[in-house]
Amino acid sequence: FDMPYKNVQWHDKFWLKDQRYSLAEMFGVDSLPAEQQAYFKNEFEGGTVYQGFLNPWCYHRWRAPVGGQLERAYSVGNSYYAGNPSLSFNLAESYIASQPLLTMTSVRQIYVIETGNPNIGKVGIIEVGMA
Repeated sequence: FDMPYKNVQWHDKFWLKDQRYSLAEMFGVDSLPAEQQAYFKNEFEGGTVYQGFLNPWCYHRWRAPVGGQLERAYSVGNSYYAGNPSLSFNLAESYIASQPLLTMTSVRQIYVIETGNPNIGKVGIIEVGMA
């Protein structure tokens, strides 16, 4: 789909490294009680989704994409350095070919920042631990 994707709905599907995710799945809140899920749905449904890749050795290790007050921070997922061993015996090729698997299984760090700007509102940042 074209980026950015505007007016997103709670169960719209987005491509993230060849896997389909909804807002609920990206934020990892499907297992939370309904009242906690409502926070994310109320804040982010109708918003905009933009996906990009930032080199882990550069920008996003030290900076946030917006200024403001950190409202929530938590992790989802439970693996690091996962790879699909059937894809390739070459480590570099296997890593690249395993990116869809990594996005589904790797730890994701999630931040919600209140920007204080009424034109922007809250920003959800989902960093995927690729390796």
